[in-house]
Amino acid sequence: MNKLSRLFVRRLERIARREARRNAHINGLLDVKIVEIGGHVLRRYVPAFDTTRFSGNPERDLAWLRRNFGGYLMPPPPASDIVVTETKPLASILPFLLPPKQAASYQPALDMDHARRAYAVGLVGRAGRPPLVSNIVAALVLSRAIENSRMPFSRIARAAVMTAPVVSLQAPIAGFEQAMRRLIETQGFIPGGALNGIDGEYVFDDGVFDGSAQSSRIYVQFMGQSVHRLTASALQRRLVNALTRDYPVVAIAERADQIPSDINIAADIDLTSGWLDYPFISAMIETVHGASGLEALQQWVKAYDAHYLTIDDVVLAFRPGRSAGEVIAVLASLTERNRIAARDGDDDDDETSSGHEKKASKSKDSTGSDKANENGGKWKRDKPSGAEVIQPQPRESGEGDRPALAVETPSGYGKASTWALDLKADLVDYLAGTLAWSDMSVKLLLSGPPGTGKTTFAKGAV
Repeated sequence: MNKLSRLFVRRLERIARREARRNAHINGLLDVKIVEIGGHVLRRYVPAFDTTRFSGNPERDLAWLRRNFGGYLMPPPPASDIVVTETKPLASILPFLLPPKQAASYQPALDMDHARRAYAVGLVGRAGRPPLVSNIVAALVLSRAIENSRMPFSRIARAAVMTAPVVSLQAPIAGFEQAMRRLIETQGFIPGGALNGIDGEYVFDDGVFDGSAQSSRIYVQFMGQSVHRLTASALQRRLVNALTRDYPVVAIAERADQIPSDINIAADIDLTSGWLDYPFISAMIETVHGASGLEALQQWVKAYDAHYLTIDDVVLAFRPGRSAGEVIAVLASLTERNRIAARDGDDDDDETSSGHEKKASKSKDSTGSDKANENGGKWKRDKPSGAEVIQPQPRESGEGDRPALAVETPSGYGKASTWALDLKADLVDYLAGTLAWSDMSVKLLLSGPPGTGKTTFAKGAV
């Protein structure tokens, strides 16, 4: 595992330990004092439980702490309408908590030396939940992408803390988009505060979305297929609208052709990674199970097939409590399953294409005419194809005093209204000769029960 991978993993571990200590403080297991040292305001945690039961063996003490205080390291339950009439600690942990009078006059500097206090607080951090496996996977993939880019990490770090950077991330790994988004929004991983992603679909204009009222930092995300569906002019409008508000823009895709050239050209950070492979699995084993777990890799005789794995497969394999050998056995089974599925998929494609050719050849007679014309030269059509076009109805007499139905008039259609507004703007560009017809999104499927306004919307759109 390289230096950058270790840096990212350690950052995730620090975030997990910080979260455990904060939960312990909220639940009453730790007390906190705000101190100022050298002009910096710091939190100093102090155990609110009896630490004399620690044996000095970290692993044994860690097991004791999880067994007796495991619930105190988890986030508190959300507020509810249930009235709690009594809030007492569990009977199983009462002997370990300090009595109220003693806790009120507790002087850690006198009763406990600094080393013992630091040891107890450190154990509380380690006893919490470890970093999410999906975050570790995304961090290692990100590290490999930075390494492949040959871009100095200092330059990437400077761009990451810019007011409104444009970032492009691409890796041909199933599950990459969601995993990378979770990593970016993990509080503390990206400097500058928690990030809250907003779908680029909703940044059409100032009247559609305004995120200024939200407390967390806003960034606009363009994910995979949602980016690919936008036309060039529609994407440019959303991109410019986000940047004029100083919102960071992040495009994440599993295919290179799903990241438009507008974002690639404007990107301050442009990173691309490859498939999962044996070095990646080795880094995962070392991160989760330590250097001793690398011996289990010898059990995987087909480790060179690791490129068949997805991020979801890795998350399935690296479950808490599994040994390195069990993880490798699951990875080997998933790799073999995916390899067979990929091979069968290729065969099916071949059979499908050959089948189409056979059907096409059978549909022709010796003179080359279609047998489908036996029915009087007409195609038999029992069911609608779904490609019918709703033509605008001519205005009837007496309707001149009614307001014209326009695309801006109907409300409550969500993304369908956004699509119609995009189409209207694209038509203007098309008539001006600046946009090709093939670059426009001119098809929309509206689905819903009768009476929900599908025909009304279609009339307004046309």
